[in-house]
Amino acid sequence: MEFRTTDRVALFELYVYAQNLPPENTFDNFRKLCFNGVPDKMRPMVWKILMNHLPFDERGNWESIQTNFRTNYYGLICQFLRNPKEEEIIVLKSKDVGSTTSKWKSLFHDAELMEQIDKDVRRTFPDMAFFQLPVKASSICPLYAPYNVLLMEKRHCIGKWLRCFNSDSEVGGRKRQNSIPMGSVEILEYHWEVMLRILYIYCKVNAGIGYVQGMNNLIAPIYFVLANDSDENNRAHAEADTFFIFNSIMCEIKDLFTRSLDEIGLHSEPNSHENVNKMPVDMSSFGYLIPEQAKTRGIGDTMERLMKQLQKYDFELWDDLVTVKQLDGLFFAFRWISVMFTQEFSLPDCLRIWDSIFAEVFATPCLTPASLQQVFTARPESGVLDFLIQFSCAMLLSVKQELLAGDFSENMQLLQHYPLDVEIVFEKVRELRIPEKTFISEAKELLEMIPFKLNAPKDGYKWV
Repeated sequence: MEFRTTDRVALFELYVYAQNLPPENTFDNFRKLCFNGVPDKMRPMVWKILMNHLPFDERGNWESIQTNFRTNYYGLICQFLRNPKEEEIIVLKSKDVGSTTSKWKSLFHDAELMEQIDKDVRRTFPDMAFFQLPVKASSICPLYAPYNVLLMEKRHCIGKWLRCFNSDSEVGGRKRQNSIPMGSVEILEYHWEVMLRILYIYCKVNAGIGYVQGMNNLIAPIYFVLANDSDENNRAHAEADTFFIFNSIMCEIKDLFTRSLDEIGLHSEPNSHENVNKMPVDMSSFGYLIPEQAKTRGIGDTMERLMKQLQKYDFELWDDLVTVKQLDGLFFAFRWISVMFTQEFSLPDCLRIWDSIFAEVFATPCLTPASLQQVFTARPESGVLDFLIQFSCAMLLSVKQELLAGDFSENMQLLQHYPLDVEIVFEKVRELRIPEKTFISEAKELLEMIPFKLNAPKDGYKWV
């Protein structure tokens, strides 16, 4: 059934706001509806439902569930953020980490972590003015409430640490020169500063993962959506809600963000592959992994799965890229997948892609308000990579003719600046998902492997 735009919005409103849904309005049907895109004004609530931040069948408990999550987050801020002491200020400004004790080394580590995140969040989606705009403070959020002096003080802690650690004008101590001035209006903080705080808390809670460049691109779409919620109360708590939804995503793709991969990939020179000299661009912008070092790691396996899927759907293109041109998936698809296409498409297009990602793979309950520990436990099975691989394969297939016609350098340029609209790629995704075509293709392969002839009907078998 095809719905007009107004019909789709009305259907979304039914799914989101109705306390008692008709029997036919199941969660599975809701996911199918969301896979084809979510209206902007409905997206904040829809994403929370899809990711089980708000369980589909527990509508009567949504308020208490969200209150519990938010309270936990503000508790983490109290636990991990504090103002620097006078002796700590002296040590940080000395920058003499080599001669200090393990206590001070830990202090330097935290300061360096803040500085690294600070650099990245400032340049997140540079074409979007939103992240450089000031937060509209609301007394509903305890971080801005005059009555909550403790949390209001915690909000400024990271900036104080950065000014202690690096007081020059280029790094931690630099002023907000990248932000849009607002005249005489007192600016409490900017949206990128909120993302800085969320990422720092995440890294402290998940010390085994830490911070890896690219996480800022993953948190930005979530925060953008939730910070623009039309509901004032939800908008006021966008920071806390973003933290938990971001954590859910990281539970699924954390293997792509281990420190060992970061050290090998994001900061290694691509000088071990014969095709490096053909590259017209700096491969560091691709998050490059040396193929020989990556094969035994999660990203190497992911790239292998991508190329196998391409081989299955289009042997001609696979053979041209892999055999003839030796265009390893690590050269281009690592960046696609690790930051979930946020560097390949505009933010609005990324939101459209993420609608499908959440509808497709976050169907299994993940978050419950029972305890904070449950929130930091990954589910045993992950479907995020499956969708990311399939979408990447569709991207390649959608530009097949251009890739076949180009040489190595031209293909790299094409895949670095992907030319097609996201909906064209989705058309290819839908084509790949037609069960009949997949079944027929596999059946043909099986029949070709049979070493003897079958008793076929007189008119032969017909493939449709």
